[in-house]
Parts: sequence; C-alpha cells; structure tokens
Amino acid sequence: KRATNREGECDFVVITPNCFVIIEVKNMGHIGNQSDPGCNNNQQSQALGKTFQKSLDQRNKMVQFVKRFCKRLTVLQFTVYPNFEKASKKEFLISRDKLSSIIFKEDLEDFSDWWKDNVSYLVLDEPLRPEFRTKHEHVRNLLLAISCTDTTICDKSK
Repeated sequence: KRATNREGECDFVVITPNCFVIIEVKNMGHIGNQSDPGCNNNQQSQALGKTFQKSLDQRNKMVQFVKRFCKRLTVLQFTVYPNFEKASKKEFLISRDKLSSIIFKEDLEDFSDWWKDNVSYLVLDEPLRPEFRTKHEHVRNLLLAISCTDTTICDKSK
C-alpha cells in the first residue's frame, strides 16, 4: 500500500436497503467540554480541526471505496464526537456544511430521533430498480466479506 492509502478504515458502516451510512467516531476526551488545563482555546480549536480533517479523510476514502463499485450508490457520512455538546460547535472552526455532518453528545442520547431527522428523510421511499438493487447488494456483500477476513473478529464456523 502507498502511504496515502494506509488509513481509510471507518468505525461503522450502516447498510440500509437504499443507502450506506459511514460513521467515524472521534473521542476527544482529553479536551472535550471540560477544558484541558494545559490546552488553551486556540490549541483546542486546532486539535478539533485536525481530528475532524482526519475523520473527513477516512470517511472520504471509504466513500471512494464503496463508489468504486457503483458511482450512483447513496453514501451518507458523519463524524461522532460523543463527548462534545452542540453548544461547543463554535470551537470547531469549520464550515456550516461540514458542521452538519457532526453527531454530538445530545444526538447520541436520542439517536433514533437523530437518525429520522438526518438519515431517514434522505433515503428513498420507493424500492430500488432491480439492476441498481443488484449493485447495492454486491457492495454490501463485498463489505461483509472484507470484514470477515479478520480472523480475530469473524467466526468462520457460522
């Protein structure tokens, strides 16, 4: 692998009947909402910016991987900051569009409502055409096969 392709895993890939949802989790407990005494506001914002960019890079690599098999697949992507509240949005210093891809602590507390508001409404209500459904299932099966190549997490006896 080239050095630029060594990173690219993601924490969760949710496969729905009509789309793929990529979720990257960044636990920044060392700065979180309770400021690190050794870290000023500027350093906190820089650290958040770097971790968000890293998550964006990882998400984009996974999107590219999935879309390599079918460019028309719907792929949604988000980054979770489980120890940051929505009130800390201003610390991220990123565009509103990028900020809308962050899942905050409050969102996790009522994740089903967050899912309805941010994923369900984007998913097609109509069934996929047969040829598109076949491509979707092909990518789904490929992702499942890749995850089962790790002998430490896949029970091959099942």
